[in-house]
Amino acid sequence: MQLWDDQASFENGTLPVFDFHELLQDDKVLYKWLVTLACETGIAKLENIPMERQQLSRLGDRAGYLLSTNYGICYDIKAYSQDVARDIGYTTTSLPLHSDYVFITSPPAIAMFHCLFQTKSKGGVNQWIDGFHAAHRLWEEDPESFDILTKTPIAYRNITRTEVGEFHNTSNHRLISLDAAGKLSQVGYSDEFRDRHMPLEPKNMKAFYKAYIRFTQLLLDNKSSFWYKMKNGDGICVNNHRVLHARNGYEDSTDNNRVFQLAYMDWDCVHSKIRILSEQQGIPSPV
Repeated sequence: MQLWDDQASFENGTLPVFDFHELLQDDKVLYKWLVTLACETGIAKLENIPMERQQLSRLGDRAGYLLSTNYGICYDIKAYSQDVARDIGYTTTSLPLHSDYVFITSPPAIAMFHCLFQTKSKGGVNQWIDGFHAAHRLWEEDPESFDILTKTPIAYRNITRTEVGEFHNTSNHRLISLDAAGKLSQVGYSDEFRDRHMPLEPKNMKAFYKAYIRFTQLLLDNKSSFWYKMKNGDGICVNNHRVLHARNGYEDSTDNNRVFQLAYMDWDCVHSKIRILSEQQGIPSPV
């Protein structure tokens, strides 16, 4: 696992960039991309994606399959009028940092964003945050707060109606999760979908919110994050169990509307493909 630092960027070569067409044609490039997301930086930029819908479906087919969600399989993210917007992500308002789908039992492992049309306004810039780096810094700075966040479940809820149907989802997740060996396995964060009910005794609230607020501060500072405005034909893929994202506000116009497509994969798909490609190349699988 490679934690980011304050120099993390696609432009300076510290974070990986892949060509979309090479991913579709070269198994070694596909292997490197999947390992990058699962085991290394947890983020990768894609270039030269055709500016047509369903390109992420081609990539999903290459890796194995895409997940079906309550918004669809490979679907548009764009701004709607306030009276029909399904959540804040479908508006031009600033979008706070978050992990995707924390309100379901098993949030998707890999999130893939494809920029079809970027806004010409000054906004629409995404912030990308290494949750593992922030968690590691919290552990170094305040082990007690780190311990609290690994043991305290947070309740999430989402009630919505989409083109797929009507949904009422709930979940409970720890903000920071560890695997059986005590290593970081997941960071999940979303104030937007936090439930009003907090499954925690009142006497423990003060210590929890001290830890929660400090972790939020570490997530937001420039030691664990960077800003990048995607261009038409760009893609960014992230480990959704590690990398959070946010977006500043922007303005649509009659001749320019910001449109992205979004799709997901799970670990079963990703790890399976890594093992198959490892065997084909005669190298040990990292998963």
